[in-house]
Amino acid sequence: MSGKSNSSLHLYSPDAALVRGRDAYASGRHKKAIEYFTSIINSCDCNRRDRPRMCRCKDFERVAQAGTSIFHEAMYNCRCNVSLKWDKCHDPYHIRALDYRAAVFEKEDLHLAKRDAEWLLQTAPRALEGYLRLGKIYRMEKKPKVALAIWNAGIEVGRKEGLGGSRKIKQLYEVRQPLRMHYVRVDPMTLPVELVEHIFSYFQLTDLCRVQGVCKRWDYFFDSRPCIWKHIEFPAGLKRAPPSSWTKTLANRMRGAAKSLVIPSPVQERLRETQWLQLADAAKQARRLELDFRHGPMPKLPSNRQFPSRLSSLKIIFSESRGPRYFDLFLDQEENDFLRGILERCNYNLESLWLGHARVPWLFQDLPPALPRLRYLRISRKQDASLISLPSLAAATPRLEQLYLDGPCSIECTLDETPSCPGAWSDLRVVIAECEVSSWFDLGWASNSPMNPEKIRVLESRSGMLGFRDGLGMTVGALSSVGQFLRKSMDSLERYWLEAATPDFLSQERLQDPLVTGKLYELGLAFPDTDRDDTMWGEDPLPAQAFLQRLPWLYGGPGVRMLGLFDFNLDSGLTIPDSLQPPGEDRPKVEKDQAAVLVAFIESFPRLETLVLGSKFCEAREVAALTEAVVNRGKIKKIYLRGVTGQLFLDIRELAAMKGAEVMVWQRKIPWPYPLKPHPDGL
Repeated sequence: MSGKSNSSLHLYSPDAALVRGRDAYASGRHKKAIEYFTSIINSCDCNRRDRPRMCRCKDFERVAQAGTSIFHEAMYNCRCNVSLKWDKCHDPYHIRALDYRAAVFEKEDLHLAKRDAEWLLQTAPRALEGYLRLGKIYRMEKKPKVALAIWNAGIEVGRKEGLGGSRKIKQLYEVRQPLRMHYVRVDPMTLPVELVEHIFSYFQLTDLCRVQGVCKRWDYFFDSRPCIWKHIEFPAGLKRAPPSSWTKTLANRMRGAAKSLVIPSPVQERLRETQWLQLADAAKQARRLELDFRHGPMPKLPSNRQFPSRLSSLKIIFSESRGPRYFDLFLDQEENDFLRGILERCNYNLESLWLGHARVPWLFQDLPPALPRLRYLRISRKQDASLISLPSLAAATPRLEQLYLDGPCSIECTLDETPSCPGAWSDLRVVIAECEVSSWFDLGWASNSPMNPEKIRVLESRSGMLGFRDGLGMTVGALSSVGQFLRKSMDSLERYWLEAATPDFLSQERLQDPLVTGKLYELGLAFPDTDRDDTMWGEDPLPAQAFLQRLPWLYGGPGVRMLGLFDFNLDSGLTIPDSLQPPGEDRPKVEKDQAAVLVAFIESFPRLETLVLGSKFCEAREVAALTEAVVNRGKIKKIYLRGVTGQLFLDIRELAAMKGAEVMVWQRKIPWPYPLKPHPDGL
């Protein structure tokens, strides 16, 4: 290059030279771009006294492979005394010019690009440009591990220098990410032991069995840490029996420290007697036990020394098998011995009890085992199960908070044959039944009832009752046997949900107060059967919608946010009264359209947000038509449908979406224990 050309380059300011150099690089004039960037480097104050020299003794590749500090190598290590003559430079134009020239050399000569990148790093070790450029060059040289180490060093320097939000450190993170995902596989065993134990405590049993075989070191770790094996829950999809050696190893690693043991039916029927005893012995300190014998044999009950005695939660599902009567008698005795043996060992600690398909004749009768701390009780009974005495049950469970009866069930309620225990269940808040019950709710309002209706918050039923409608009002025969019927208001009731049982005219005494005060915010109603004569509603069959006229106090609950309507009948052949008198109107209102009657009832609730519709007496198109009428009003934003499927459901869902509402399938599963939520209005 001629002297005239060099002198002309020095006439430009560093800023202008940078711009011209970048323009030359963009247009492919690499030689001209190098001249501009070199002029900026030579004109820096750190190079005025002599031509700058680069330290040749630094070896960043060796330092990166050794895992030592790249910053220390750039900042301090120098055996050729170059650093004694030239100090570090922090001129941004000098740094950017070296970076841009190295970028140009990447297109021409990778060796020269690497030299400029190393020079940039040793000239300004606290700037991130050198780490970015040098790492990129090593990446181009197919040395990804060295590039990763240099980029890591740049990120560490950026953090220490307070550059956490800068554009350059973000670029470092972005270019490092692919290599980090590929190469950085830190053995979790290098973390603190307490942290490793906490991480693996969240693993499922199948996952723990897989990871313990990674290597001998991991196997030793899992063998020496019983706290990892705290929750033993076998997968329900187990296709073959686990070998005895595996069960023995698992039991040894648990060392009696397991807090929960869950054995589903497919696993239970494949376990041998010795394997069951090993697991029961290893779970001596368990607080939760779930066993499912519905398809498998009943195992032998371990000795007192081997079986958990500190259980707070117990769930047992008994066998569903049916056979000759003599075989059922054998199963009765087998279940009797097994369940009684368990309850006698853990009855004072038990807080939750779930018995499925129980047919034990002594269950909570005669001299039941005392369960002084039991809070949640769920029982499903077999068709021919013996009666349960509700007062005896209350005497054994004085602190019961939630009661759930599932399956065919009948509760003995002959008052002259049961002990008197008025108000024994002072803490009872939830009562749920999914069964046909003869008269067990009657005791809730009898003079010696263990229930306290004023404190019940949730009352739910999914099946019809025998002898009365909602199980809350007695029939005439029941009234005469009790003597005096006590009408008690349910002041704390928040959820009253009947999907198959119908409320009667006596329900007003119990429901009107929570309905008027706004305490009741979830209301589900089943309409009466129009094809059946019922002395409660008169001699002639009564149309489904007309029963609302008999119960006008149901209209317009100020606190109701969720409403369910079940088993209504929209058959046009039914006779609907010309005058239907909703509350608040002085003169009769003519309503011929049965769907309009229901819509008017739904519209009477000012704060309604969610609606549930389903009827076994209506075709799907009729329920869809009712849904369309509700959606067109534009008030309710969430609707659940039962019995509407296929293209009809898709069409009504699309229509609702256009109106700003959401339509979904009603598939409610009641969680257990039932989650009691704070009242939405804080009542």
